[in-house]
Amino acid sequence: MPTSRISPDAGTLAENLSQLANIITSGNIRKFARELQMTDGVIERACSGKRSPSLRSLLELCYQLNISPLNLVSSTPNIVNYVDYNSPFFQRQKTKGKVETIADNSHYRKKNTDRSEVEAFLQALLVGSSPPPSLSKISETLGIHVKTLRYHAPALCKQIVNRRQELRASGVKLDAGSLIRSTSKEFVELLTPTELQDRLLSCLEEDIPRTVREIAEELGYSIDILYDYHAELCYRITERWRNFQSESRKKSIEQACKEVRQAVLQLHSQGAYISSYAVSKLLSKPAYMRDEEVYSLFLSLKNELEK
Repeated sequence: MPTSRISPDAGTLAENLSQLANIITSGNIRKFARELQMTDGVIERACSGKRSPSLRSLLELCYQLNISPLNLVSSTPNIVNYVDYNSPFFQRQKTKGKVETIADNSHYRKKNTDRSEVEAFLQALLVGSSPPPSLSKISETLGIHVKTLRYHAPALCKQIVNRRQELRASGVKLDAGSLIRSTSKEFVELLTPTELQDRLLSCLEEDIPRTVREIAEELGYSIDILYDYHAELCYRITERWRNFQSESRKKSIEQACKEVRQAVLQLHSQGAYISSYAVSKLLSKPAYMRDEEVYSLFLSLKNELEK
């Protein structure tokens, strides 16, 4: 018996499913399907509008989200408002230690990324004569998928696109953007490339060097953004950290070799058997003996004394 297929407009269903995917998995259709425990191909074709799902697949989707099929296949603004957070899907998320609602769950959307904050940020980019960054750069900076950005602030996104098109048509050379936003969950602050450069330069003066990743986490930025804007500084920070690690290791090995010599001589003077285990017990850090250079010194000293 052939599988029944639903008859509503595939475009309407695709739009509603895309809204759900944008919010739940930031537009990742395959992840959306996996989270719903459904076949990737079925969800991908439905979201693209190429092919409507079977009635059975549609009902399974509605069951997972506990949403009415009528709402799902009809023109429903803000379809996520009809999702039931006591549905089987969200019950599984609670069991996994994830969220209770889409609106305030950092698993689905960056924490504190509410619509008013996003809109205020986009409006700030449109103030003045400077070209606004591209939507892709804004998306990367805010940590929000472009589709989700368009969904929450369609008018402002359109203004930004139109502004860039007008400037490009008038011969203005556009770059990626002049503002950088923190990508941390708390949205710490808004920095210009120059201000970010000053922060990185100050890190080069620290007594104990840190990695670029550690600095990025402290500032609340993606490591990619730091390299995109100040690659040379990032390379200098990395080189300084590597030199520090190399020097620290050198000092550690020197200390280990010194302690091994003392331990071997102490065991020899006591007439005890000189084993690696006995020597390690006399070291401030027994793990020193795991180092190839330190262990080679131990063997050399032992062989010399046992001749």
